[in-house]
Amino acid sequence: MMHSILIFGIAGAAAASLICGIIFWRQLDSVLASRVAMVLSLTVPVSVAAFLIARSIAAGFPLLSGTDSVFCLLAATATIGTWRIGRQLSGGAAAASHGPLPALRFWSSAAAAALLAAAMFPGVATAAQAPLPALRSLWLLIHVSTTIAGEGFFLLGFGMAIASLWSRHPENEMFHRLSAAAISIGYPLFTAGALLFGSLWAHQAWGRYWGWDPKEVWALVTWISYTVYLFLQISGYKRKTLMDIIAITGFVLALFTFLGVNLLFSSLHSYL
Repeated sequence: MMHSILIFGIAGAAAASLICGIIFWRQLDSVLASRVAMVLSLTVPVSVAAFLIARSIAAGFPLLSGTDSVFCLLAATATIGTWRIGRQLSGGAAAASHGPLPALRFWSSAAAAALLAAAMFPGVATAAQAPLPALRSLWLLIHVSTTIAGEGFFLLGFGMAIASLWSRHPENEMFHRLSAAAISIGYPLFTAGALLFGSLWAHQAWGRYWGWDPKEVWALVTWISYTVYLFLQISGYKRKTLMDIIAITGFVLALFTFLGVNLLFSSLHSYL
């Protein structure tokens, strides 16, 4: 019964996020539309939090493993990340009611709706089960949550990089700024979660910090791609097109690390 209620809650959040996307796509800038969109967007993190807490209680352990949980956490991070970037850039050209910021809000709403819908697909949605005894560690919560939070911002950077390539000057400059802002927030989160906390947990669980496991290797490749991006950004590199391509490639690598590695390789990280 509780599982069905949670699924309906996630379905409702997906529908609400889709409505938000329509509001931002139509660029309805009235006060009423803005308030409706904000209230609807709140349903995503609230529903995801309720979903994860209820699953954790049922499993008897904080539960973030599983594709459905990760998809939900990505949706919530993308939604919250859009609020964070919007506040950071408020008052500037990027915050204009008919500028790139509504496009960012549309992208995050549409992506959140798609992720929440995918989390309910048969074969993706799973029953709440405690992880294996070797994985029942606080490091699981810290490692996974921080990594996915970083990837949520990478998702925003990915969408805005595509928009930057698609649009013309001067609007593409604003899309590029939004992409760079998202990646600059996601990078330290991903670095801490995937590399630092992951290494500390690996040492506790397996007695070594690094073992060249396929998921570790591809996480490192993802991190290197975003390191190159930020190096170019900091150094004042002028070819924004190349940087947008790197931002897109980085998120594709992150997706492959999460989904593709488990399909193509044998990994100790198959619980994700």
